Amino acid sequence: DGANVALRTFCGPLGDGDGYLDGRDREIAGPATGLVFPKGIAAADGYLFVANNGANAIAVFGAGASGDVPPIATTALAANPWDLAYDAASDRLFVALVNGTVAVVDDYVDSGFTNGVARTITPADTGGNKISTNLHGIAYHADTDRLVVSDVGITTVDLSADFAADGAIYVISGASSADGMVEPDRVLEGPATQLGNPVDLVLDGADARIAEK
Repeated sequence: DGANVALRTFCGPLGDGDGYLDGRDREIAGPATGLVFPKGIAAADGYLFVANNGANAIAVFGAGASGDVPPIATTALAANPWDLAYDAASDRLFVALVNGTVAVVDDYVDSGFTNGVARTITPADTGGNKISTNLHGIAYHADTDRLVVSDVGITTVDLSADFAADGAIYVISGASSADGMVEPDRVLEGPATQLGNPVDLVLDGADARIAEK
């Protein structure tokens, strides 16, 4: 029910291997936090941005927050978020939603977190038909203004016998101004990719590293 969820900050995680230690590390947890099923997170500009799955919202905490504390801001979304990417240089937040769309918030910090979703990016085919199902991982490459987003597709065998092979990766250019139905530059999908449920990703130079569940 989300009652035991927490965000933990580990200081010196490559140190002695003691794991979480009271008095050294920090934990954000408790009913005041409003956290239901926190998924992706991003830390920048002294803030911690959290994809608060189950609450259809983004929750924002101070980077040094600890204990049972409320977020300093929340932003409502059209569907539950799974992951997010924040570009500090442009003050822009990209949020991967489980309805297959990407929500974009401009001037997020500068607005005092009062700005809502400015536009929505929906991966589509050449005919303008939606091709995405359930977006999870998201990463932004600022130098090329590209988003890389993973789609887990159908998640259980009860919904589709093809659930373990219907994952996809979308590469979307012009992300800072993209809006509406957008045809990705590239789509990776199909049996050879071994993508069934790509739940997260990070960019490492020219490579994308995928967490395939």
